[in-house]
Amino acid sequence: MGPIYRTIFMIFMIFVVTDIIPSSAKTAKAIRFALIIGNQNYEYATKLSNPVNDAVLIDTTLKNEGVRTFLYKDLKLTEFKKALRDFLYQLAIHGRESEGIIYFAGHGLQFNGRNFLVPTDANLKIKSDIPLYTIELRTLIEAITSTGAKSSIVMVDACRSNPFRLFRGAQGLRAEGAPPGVLVSFSTSPNNVAYDGDTENSPFAAAFSRFVKTPGMHIETVLKRVRYSVWKATNGAQIPWENTSLFDDFILVKGNPSLNSVTSTQGINSIIDEGKSILVSIGSKGIPKTYPIGLGSKSMFRDCPKCPEMVLLPKGNFNMGSDVDKASSPIHEVSVIRPFAISTSEVSFAEYGLCSSCTPQPDDEGWGKGSRPVINVSWQDAVKYTQWLSSVTGKLYRLPSEAEWEFAASGGKKSNFWFGDRVTPEQANIDFQTISSRQQTISVKTLPVNKWGLYHVHGNVSEWTADCWFVDYAKKPISIKVNAGAWTRPGCYSRVVRGGSWASSAKRSMTASRQWRALDERSFEIGFRVVRELSK
Repeated sequence: MGPIYRTIFMIFMIFVVTDIIPSSAKTAKAIRFALIIGNQNYEYATKLSNPVNDAVLIDTTLKNEGVRTFLYKDLKLTEFKKALRDFLYQLAIHGRESEGIIYFAGHGLQFNGRNFLVPTDANLKIKSDIPLYTIELRTLIEAITSTGAKSSIVMVDACRSNPFRLFRGAQGLRAEGAPPGVLVSFSTSPNNVAYDGDTENSPFAAAFSRFVKTPGMHIETVLKRVRYSVWKATNGAQIPWENTSLFDDFILVKGNPSLNSVTSTQGINSIIDEGKSILVSIGSKGIPKTYPIGLGSKSMFRDCPKCPEMVLLPKGNFNMGSDVDKASSPIHEVSVIRPFAISTSEVSFAEYGLCSSCTPQPDDEGWGKGSRPVINVSWQDAVKYTQWLSSVTGKLYRLPSEAEWEFAASGGKKSNFWFGDRVTPEQANIDFQTISSRQQTISVKTLPVNKWGLYHVHGNVSEWTADCWFVDYAKKPISIKVNAGAWTRPGCYSRVVRGGSWASSAKRSMTASRQWRALDERSFEIGFRVVRELSK
C-alpha cells in the first residue's frame, strides 16, 4: 500500500471510529493524552545515546501534570503503527473534549521534500524503502488532526544527521506546515541538525521538561523559552522552531504566569511535605562521608576593602562523591594536604563590577545587582575575574577545584546537605515546585551559613569550578585524589558546576551532586565563588 493510500486509509478509519462512538462518550470530561516515543537502539543505523532518556523525562513531566501518557521505547515499524493507532483511538473517543501531544525522539530524515520518522528496525537499502519502512510525519499530523481533538501538539526531537548512506540530500528535516488546531515543534531549525547532548538528555528535552511546568504559561511562550535555552546550551548551533495553527490556549499547568517558575524534576526521589520541605530519600549508601574536622574560631579576612570575604579552611581528609547517581560515583577518599581560603559567598554583582577587564558586564535579568550573585558569566569570565583579583591584590586567586568545593560545602557533615537530609526554603534557595520557590536569586548573604561560615552552597546559583567534566570518578588519577586538585585535560570544553541554583531540584543541589556546562555558556543560573591560595 503506497503512502498516499495509507494516509487516506488511516484518516478514513479514524472517521469511521469517530462516527460509531456514542454521543455520551464524545461529551466526556476534557482530557489530555500523550504519545511518547524514544528510539535509540537502531538495528541498521547509528545508535543514539539519549532518546529513551528523553522520552522517560517527557513522560514523567507530563504524567506528573495529569496527562495520560503512552510511553514506548525502541519501536519497530509494526509496533510504531500499533502505538499510533491506540493513541489516536483514545483521542477519537473524546473528540473535541481531548487534547493530544506527540513527542518523538530518535532518527528522522528528509527525502524528496518529505519528513520521515525512523523505526528501530528500518533497513533502508534503496530509496523506495523510505516510505515503506518509516512513518511519514505528514501522515502522522493528518491523522491526529482527523481525530477531532481540540488541540494537538506534535514535537519532533528527531533531526539528528542522516544515518543512511544510500541517500545524502539535505540534512535535518524540512519545514512542516501545521493544520488548523495543531502546533508542530522541531528541536532545531529546518535543514539543520539537532544534537543528542553530552549529558543524559538532549538540550531540547531538558529545556522543554523544565519550562512546560511553568504555571499559567502558554505553549507558545514555553517554546520561546526552550528556544533560547537550547540556543545558549549549544552555543548557537541549534535553534528550535515551530509552526502553529492553534485556535485555543494550551496551558499545561494552571496558575499565575507572573510566578515564572522554572523547575527540573528529572531523577528526583523525594517526598514533598505540603510544599514546605523536601526529604531526599536515597538510602545510607548515597550519603557521602566526611571526617569531622574543626577550625575552632573562624578566620575570615579580605585582601582589600571591596574584595570578596574569605574564610580559612584547614587541611584534612574526606570521602568525596555519592552513589546517588553515576556522575558522582564511586565514592573515594580525597586528601586536602594544605589549608586554603574560599570566599564565604558567591561573588556579587557589586564585587564583579569593580573588575575593569571584565567586559561586557553581565545582565541581571531585571532582578537587581548589588549584593545579588553575579549571573550570566561564563567559565572564562569567572577565570578573568580571578586573574584581575590576583593582579590588584598580589595574591593568587582562582576557581576552586571540585574537591575543594565539596570539602568546603559539606561543612564536615555526613549528610546530603550540610544541615541534614531535609531542606526547606529557610535553608536553601532552590526549586521546591511550589509557591515557596523564590524563582530568582537572592542576596549572597541571606540564608544560614555552614560550619565554615559559607553561604548558599546549596542553591541560589550553580558555581563554576576549575575541573573539566568527566562522566564519573572511575578513572580519577591518584595524583588528583591526594592533593584535592582540579581534574583537567587539554582543550576541554565542558566544565563542572556545583551546588545547584534557584531553579534546581533538591537532588541536584546536594553536596555531592555535579553537572556540566559549556565553558562559554552564560546562564541566569550560574555564578561562582573564588579560592585564594595561601603562602607555603
